[in-house]
Amino acid sequence: MISELFYDFLPTIESIRKFLQVEWTRDPQELVSYHRTNVKNQTYKNQDRIVRMILDSVFDNTDFEWQPEDITLYTEAYIQRALQHQGIMLQCDGLNDFPTSTKELREVFA
Repeated sequence: MISELFYDFLPTIESIRKFLQVEWTRDPQELVSYHRTNVKNQTYKNQDRIVRMILDSVFDNTDFEWQPEDITLYTEAYIQRALQHQGIMLQCDGLNDFPTSTKELREVFA
């Protein structure tokens, strides 16, 4: 739902309106300028795309690299949790820095 709010704003809020069975008191188009400002101010708005590229590369067995500053601690935890849901555990003992490529990430699979 969060990514839909980022990238498909008006249809998403319309879907929410319908689900809640409420009516608009003003034109939702008036919210678009606020939405653009909010999205522009989101420092980590691309984290979901980076996560998808990392996970897709892991599962496709292709190489993908990123810089340490490209992902947050939360994103690292999300990646680890997503891998756990697929039955892949990371060997975290001695892992002080999160890998910066899918090649390095595969090397710490337990």
